Amino acid sequence: MSFKHVGKTVSTGNVEFERKTVFKELKAGTNRLASVVFDGDGLSVVEVKGRRGATLSDNSDPISSADLIEGFLAITPTSGYTKQLPTAAILEPLLFERQQYSSYQFSIINLSGSQSTAISTNTGTTSVGSLTIQAGSSARFELVKQGVAGSTPSVKLYRIA
Repeated sequence: MSFKHVGKTVSTGNVEFERKTVFKELKAGTNRLASVVFDGDGLSVVEVKGRRGATLSDNSDPISSADLIEGFLAITPTSGYTKQLPTAAILEPLLFERQQYSSYQFSIINLSGSQSTAISTNTGTTSVGSLTIQAGSSARFELVKQGVAGSTPSVKLYRIA
């Protein structure tokens, strides 16, 4: 289907891109990958995808923002440590755009043959499911932004596998 406007034909059919296409306002940051999803109004929302790995320290230090955004977090605990996530106020601008229910997934891989490890939430974050990762196993988590733009930061952590 098409129509004419001031001597030009405008197509309303499919749009195809044959070359590299850059959507500047949808950038995820340096060396980051993202998916573009659309909200109920058709507005685009960027969801950051962690595709690199980080090694967590063998202690009870909190998980840093820099490590969390890598996506795959390996740890070899020598004791049953608990690692705390950043606050919702830190997570929201790091991982989410303006849209309520934007999400970010990450994995923790426990390389120890004998020690479990755990994560804990922080201010503004609540959890659903077990936060313990047994020895020799891994866990997949999803952080979901709960609040709307401009509200008090609020994030829910789900264990999904």
